[in-house]
Amino acid sequence: MARCANGTVALRVRAGKPLYEVVRQTIVDRIRSGAYEADKPLPSVVGLSAELGVSDITIRRALADLQNAGMLRSVPGLGTFVNTTRKFVRHLNRVRDPHYGAFEEALHIGKTAKAHTLSVELRAPEDPAFGQFGAPEGTYVCVNKLILIDDEPMALEHTFALMPAAQDILEDLKSELLYRMLRRRKMTLAQNRLYFDAAPATPDLSKALGVPAGYPTARHFYNPLLRSGALFICGVSIAPFDRMAFAVDL
Repeated sequence: MARCANGTVALRVRAGKPLYEVVRQTIVDRIRSGAYEADKPLPSVVGLSAELGVSDITIRRALADLQNAGMLRSVPGLGTFVNTTRKFVRHLNRVRDPHYGAFEEALHIGKTAKAHTLSVELRAPEDPAFGQFGAPEGTYVCVNKLILIDDEPMALEHTFALMPAAQDILEDLKSELLYRMLRRRKMTLAQNRLYFDAAPATPDLSKALGVPAGYPTARHFYNPLLRSGALFICGVSIAPFDRMAFAVDL
């Protein structure tokens, strides 16, 4: 790759290879060489377009591919950065807490971990995946939480409680993660049902997690069945595919 007299970079284009792929590889090479530092935003689309002598559309296509591959992340209002987010592992086999491991690992390596309640609303678990649990019809209270590691969004959590549910339980759900609340209240589980799938990020999810719409996400549906049978509750935790992993020992 050589720099031309006008300041643009002469890309090494191979016959039959799309230009956006050449641009994408150029950006990958710069990431690997350290030319693009993790704590500094990449040049803007306009800047890269001028430097590489290609269209804005070509730059956006290359950047979108790298975001979908997990190499780059977009932070609204700040720019595009090299993605250094570490995957946090949820150890589903150790305790019946879908967040076990993620929080503990974060604290172990000196990071902060917290859950921030975004909103509480009347909304039923309408996603077809909840059919795995036979969610009964009725009125549900939905608590929406953002799981953060060092203030970076890691997962979006929706927890649904079928009404009537005790007011103190609903208040606890606003401030605590579900399984931790159940453990603190010594509400014994008879069974813990889990279901996993993948789906592209919706516009609302994209905004909450700072990823492009359509970005691949991992979805973790859960339904703790209480021995008392006094409360039906279910939920889903949604994370970008490159931020969360799950481990189970059989």
